[in-house]
Amino acid sequence: MTAFSHTLPRLAATALLCTAGLAHADISTSTSLASFLAATGGGSTDSFADLTINSGLGTNTLARAAGPYGYTASTQTEFFVVPVASAVALSTGTYSDTISFAGFTSPVRALGANFYGTNILGEVAAGGLTVVATDINGLVKTQTLAGNSASGFLGFISDVPLVSVVLSMTTPNTSVWATVDNVVLSAVPEASTWLMALLGGAAVLRIVRRRG
Repeated sequence: MTAFSHTLPRLAATALLCTAGLAHADISTSTSLASFLAATGGGSTDSFADLTINSGLGTNTLARAAGPYGYTASTQTEFFVVPVASAVALSTGTYSDTISFAGFTSPVRALGANFYGTNILGEVAAGGLTVVATDINGLVKTQTLAGNSASGFLGFISDVPLVSVVLSMTTPNTSVWATVDNVVLSAVPEASTWLMALLGGAAVLRIVRRRG
């Protein structure tokens, strides 16, 4: 028996062990865009560049898209668009409102964005933020942020599809509005996808080996 034929079962066993580990993993978080993209294999960004700054949108629900991923952004009263550090940011009409990202048109397993607070002038203002991610199994991951930097990034990465990510301003609960820009979405291949690819490649190599 060749060394190669010994290798196949080892590869399969390793893949199965990795899959079992991933299946029980928690939703992980990343506070760096670079590490988020590295962990997800890249993503598509909605920069809100098509929205008009310094304007109320007159709606509390927006149908948006980041590349191939469609999603819905919603709040309680209405959305307001502000310019922050030369970026276009989505905020709310009332400081107590939350911003929810949900209704994904295709499986999304990772979502990240710049989350922060802004004052009535649309300037970055310090304030505590809470961001909550929920997956299809009902698992919830809650993260808090200082919310005082327009470059403050937070991303959630899950091995099953996400159902929603909700942003809220927690402190102070007056005079600072929850704000977000550059929403990044990614599918992130499931563990089963990696396993099938590995086993499929091994099968092809086995056939080539036999015919060689």
